[in-house]
Amino acid sequence: MAGSAPVLVLEPDPSDPVDRLGDWLTDAGLTLEVRAATDGVPASLEGFAALVVMGGAAAAWEDERAPFLPAIRALLREAVATEVPTLGVCLGAQLLAYAHGGTVAPNPDGPEYGAQLVAKRGAAATDPLFRELPITPDV
Repeated sequence: MAGSAPVLVLEPDPSDPVDRLGDWLTDAGLTLEVRAATDGVPASLEGFAALVVMGGAAAAWEDERAPFLPAIRALLREAVATEVPTLGVCLGAQLLAYAHGGTVAPNPDGPEYGAQLVAKRGAAATDPLFRELPITPDV
């Protein structure tokens, strides 16, 4: 994807910016177009090589609290339907699931905050968004 259309990065909440993930993606040669969801969500993914949706304090179904959520869910449905590479982080992952009929609910053990240990799986080696990331990125 290097040298192609930019990756659209949507930030639903200023408290959860793309930061380190953005650095990894640009280090891998990708161009990012970072937008605050409060400034408007594009109606289409046309012209974008991939989609990243970051996190935020709202729940995936709290449209009254965050009126841009329906537009983000529509983009996520478009991304899946058109096979645009997509990554959802925190709220972004919840929106991806919710947009496709998945169940999203509060964690009975309470929220998770801070860095968590994760590791890439073998399939990440050929994924345009994940292949350049470290084996165990801090998230």
